[in-house]
Amino acid sequence: MKKLLVFLLIPLFVLASCAKKETKEVKKEEPMKVALDKTAMTNRIQKIPDFVSERNLIVVIETDSGNMEMEVFLREAPKTAQNFLKLVSTGFYDSLTFHRIVPDFVIQGGDPLGDGTGGPGYYVNDEIGMKHKLGSVGMATSGPNTAGSQFYICLKDLPQLDANYTVFGKIISGMDVASKIALLKTDENERPLDEIYIKRIYIK
Repeated sequence: MKKLLVFLLIPLFVLASCAKKETKEVKKEEPMKVALDKTAMTNRIQKIPDFVSERNLIVVIETDSGNMEMEVFLREAPKTAQNFLKLVSTGFYDSLTFHRIVPDFVIQGGDPLGDGTGGPGYYVNDEIGMKHKLGSVGMATSGPNTAGSQFYICLKDLPQLDANYTVFGKIISGMDVASKIALLKTDENERPLDEIYIKRIYIK
Protein backbone atom coordinates (compact mmCIF):
# COMPACT_ATOMS: atom_id res chain seq x y z
CA MET A 1 0.00 0.00 0.00
CA LYS A 2 1.22 3.43 -0.83
CA LYS A 3 2.69 4.85 2.32
CA LEU A 4 2.37 8.61 2.41
CA LEU A 5 2.96 11.24 5.01
CA VAL A 6 0.04 13.55 4.35
CA PHE A 7 0.69 16.92 5.95
CA LEU A 8 -1.87 19.65 6.52
CA LEU A 9 0.16 22.71 5.58
CA ILE A 10 -2.81 25.11 5.68
CA PRO A 11 -6.46 24.43 6.56
CA LEU A 12 -7.69 24.01 2.98
CA PHE A 13 -4.74 22.22 1.42
CA VAL A 14 -3.03 18.86 1.88
CA LEU A 15 0.52 17.93 1.00
CA ALA A 16 1.23 14.26 0.32
CA SER A 17 4.61 12.80 1.23
CA CYS A 18 5.30 11.37 -2.18
CA ALA A 19 3.69 11.62 -5.60
CA LYS A 20 2.50 8.35 -7.09
CA LYS A 21 5.15 7.02 -9.41
CA GLU A 22 6.38 3.88 -11.10
CA THR A 23 8.24 1.39 -8.93
CA LYS A 24 11.98 1.99 -9.19
CA GLU A 25 14.11 -0.86 -10.49
CA VAL A 26 15.98 -2.36 -7.56
CA LYS A 27 19.75 -2.48 -7.93
CA LYS A 28 21.67 -5.26 -6.22
CA GLU A 29 24.05 -2.84 -4.54
CA GLU A 30 21.25 -0.86 -2.87
CA PRO A 31 20.75 -2.12 0.72
CA MET A 32 17.30 -2.92 2.09
CA LYS A 33 15.43 -1.90 -1.07
CA VAL A 34 13.43 -5.11 -1.47
CA ALA A 35 10.09 -5.74 0.22
CA LEU A 36 10.40 -7.64 3.49
CA ASP A 37 8.38 -10.80 4.14
CA LYS A 38 5.36 -9.16 5.78
CA THR A 39 4.13 -12.26 7.59
CA ALA A 40 7.57 -13.06 8.94
CA MET A 41 8.09 -9.50 10.21
CA THR A 42 4.64 -9.41 11.86
CA ASN A 43 5.25 -12.72 13.61
CA ARG A 44 8.71 -11.62 14.68
CA ILE A 45 7.43 -8.36 16.22
CA GLN A 46 4.58 -10.13 18.03
CA LYS A 47 7.03 -12.47 19.76
CA ILE A 48 9.12 -9.64 21.23
CA PRO A 49 7.97 -8.76 24.77
CA ASP A 50 7.05 -5.17 25.54
CA PHE A 51 9.78 -2.90 26.82
CA VAL A 52 9.19 -2.07 30.49
CA SER A 53 10.81 1.00 32.02
CA GLU A 54 9.95 3.54 34.70
CA ARG A 55 11.21 6.28 32.41
CA ASN A 56 11.21 6.92 28.70
CA LEU A 57 14.00 5.15 26.83
CA ILE A 58 16.69 6.83 24.72
CA VAL A 59 17.74 5.56 21.30
CA VAL A 60 20.70 6.61 19.18
CA ILE A 61 20.15 7.25 15.47
CA GLU A 62 23.47 6.91 13.65
CA THR A 63 23.55 8.56 10.21
CA ASP A 64 26.06 9.48 7.52
CA SER A 65 25.92 13.05 8.84
CA GLY A 66 26.33 12.28 12.54
CA ASN A 67 24.34 10.94 15.47
CA MET A 68 21.08 11.99 17.07
CA GLU A 69 19.66 10.90 20.40
CA MET A 70 15.91 10.48 20.67
CA GLU A 71 13.70 10.12 23.74
CA VAL A 72 10.95 7.57 23.02
CA PHE A 73 7.63 8.36 24.74
CA LEU A 74 6.70 5.01 26.27
CA ARG A 75 4.05 6.57 28.50
CA GLU A 76 2.57 9.20 26.20
CA ALA A 77 2.30 7.00 23.07
CA PRO A 78 2.78 3.43 24.34
CA LYS A 79 1.63 1.40 21.32
CA THR A 80 3.59 3.49 18.85
CA ALA A 81 6.67 3.59 21.07
CA GLN A 82 6.62 -0.17 21.68
CA ASN A 83 6.33 -0.83 17.95
CA PHE A 84 9.24 1.49 17.18
CA LEU A 85 11.44 -0.07 19.86
CA LYS A 86 10.64 -3.57 18.67
CA LEU A 87 11.59 -2.63 15.11
CA VAL A 88 14.79 -1.09 16.48
CA SER A 89 15.57 -4.30 18.39
CA THR A 90 15.28 -6.38 15.20
CA GLY A 91 17.64 -4.11 13.26
CA PHE A 92 14.79 -3.11 10.93
CA TYR A 93 16.07 0.45 10.47
CA ASP A 94 19.73 -0.41 9.94
CA SER A 95 20.95 0.72 6.47
CA LEU A 96 17.67 2.42 5.55
CA THR A 97 17.61 6.03 4.30
CA PHE A 98 16.04 9.39 4.91
CA HIS A 99 14.11 9.29 1.66
CA ARG A 100 12.24 12.59 1.97
CA ILE A 101 13.59 16.04 2.84
CA VAL A 102 11.49 19.20 3.04
CA PRO A 103 13.54 22.17 4.29
CA ASP A 104 11.97 24.13 7.15
CA PHE A 105 9.46 21.27 7.58
CA VAL A 106 10.59 17.64 8.11
CA ILE A 107 13.04 14.92 7.21
CA GLN A 108 11.46 11.48 6.81
CA GLY A 109 12.88 7.94 6.89
CA GLY A 110 12.29 4.37 7.98
CA ASP A 111 11.02 2.91 4.68
CA PRO A 112 12.50 -0.49 3.75
CA LEU A 113 11.79 0.28 0.07
CA GLY A 114 13.39 3.71 0.23
CA ASP A 115 10.77 5.44 -1.89
CA GLY A 116 7.98 6.29 0.57
CA THR A 117 5.81 3.26 -0.20
CA GLY A 118 7.17 0.66 2.24
CA GLY A 119 6.52 -0.48 5.80
CA PRO A 120 6.71 -3.50 8.10
CA GLY A 121 3.56 -5.15 6.73
CA TYR A 122 1.09 -4.14 9.45
CA TYR A 123 -0.46 -1.02 10.93
CA VAL A 124 -0.42 0.65 14.34
CA ASN A 125 -3.35 2.78 15.51
CA ASP A 126 -2.89 6.50 16.00
CA GLU A 127 -2.21 7.97 19.46
CA ILE A 128 -3.02 11.63 18.88
CA GLY A 129 -2.30 14.14 21.61
CA MET A 130 1.32 15.22 21.74
CA LYS A 131 2.31 18.51 20.14
CA HIS A 132 4.58 18.85 17.12
CA LYS A 133 7.49 20.97 18.36
CA LEU A 134 10.97 21.54 16.98
CA GLY A 135 12.66 18.13 17.22
CA SER A 136 9.44 16.13 17.67
CA VAL A 137 9.42 12.69 16.05
CA GLY A 138 6.12 11.50 14.57
CA MET A 139 4.75 8.62 12.54
CA ALA A 140 4.06 8.94 8.83
CA THR A 141 0.72 7.56 7.66
CA SER A 142 -1.43 7.16 4.56
CA GLY A 143 -4.59 7.89 6.55
CA PRO A 144 -6.02 7.28 10.03
CA ASN A 145 -4.51 4.32 11.90
CA THR A 146 -2.00 3.35 9.19
CA ALA A 147 1.31 3.97 10.97
CA GLY A 148 4.02 1.38 10.37
CA SER A 149 7.74 2.11 10.35
CA GLN A 150 8.18 5.47 8.62
CA PHE A 151 8.89 8.40 10.90
CA TYR A 152 9.65 12.10 10.50
CA ILE A 153 11.60 14.68 12.49
CA CYS A 154 10.14 18.17 12.76
CA LEU A 155 12.50 20.96 11.74
CA LYS A 156 10.31 23.55 13.50
CA ASP A 157 7.04 23.76 15.44
CA LEU A 158 4.26 22.30 13.24
CA PRO A 159 0.95 22.74 15.11
CA GLN A 160 -1.02 22.06 11.90
CA LEU A 161 -0.08 18.38 12.27
CA ASP A 162 -1.21 17.95 15.89
CA ALA A 163 -4.73 16.66 15.18
CA ASN A 164 -3.72 14.05 12.63
CA TYR A 165 -0.37 12.46 13.51
CA THR A 166 1.18 10.63 16.43
CA VAL A 167 4.20 12.18 18.11
CA PHE A 168 6.06 9.39 19.90
CA GLY A 169 9.43 10.95 20.67
CA LYS A 170 11.74 13.93 20.43
CA ILE A 171 15.34 14.61 19.50
CA ILE A 172 17.19 15.55 22.68
CA SER A 173 20.69 15.70 21.20
CA GLY A 174 22.00 16.16 17.67
CA MET A 175 19.25 18.32 16.22
CA ASP A 176 22.04 20.02 14.28
CA VAL A 177 22.43 16.72 12.40
CA ALA A 178 18.78 16.82 11.31
CA SER A 179 19.27 20.43 10.22
CA LYS A 180 22.37 19.41 8.23
CA ILE A 181 20.42 16.64 6.48
CA ALA A 182 17.69 19.15 5.66
CA LEU A 183 20.20 21.17 3.61
CA LEU A 184 20.83 18.36 1.13
CA LYS A 185 19.70 19.00 -2.43
CA THR A 186 16.58 17.11 -3.53
CA ASP A 187 14.73 16.28 -6.73
CA GLU A 188 11.16 17.28 -7.63
CA ASN A 189 9.83 14.46 -5.42
CA GLU A 190 11.68 15.73 -2.32
CA ARG A 191 14.14 12.85 -2.45
CA PRO A 192 17.80 13.68 -1.73
CA LEU A 193 20.04 13.53 -4.78
CA ASP A 194 22.69 11.81 -2.66
CA GLU A 195 21.26 9.13 -0.38
CA ILE A 196 21.65 9.71 3.35
CA TYR A 197 21.74 6.48 5.33
CA ILE A 198 20.57 5.54 8.79
CA LYS A 199 23.52 3.36 9.67
CA ARG A 200 21.69 1.90 12.64
CA ILE A 201 19.35 2.75 15.51
CA TYR A 202 19.92 1.23 18.92
CA ILE A 203 18.71 1.62 22.49
CA LYS A 204 21.20 3.55 24.60
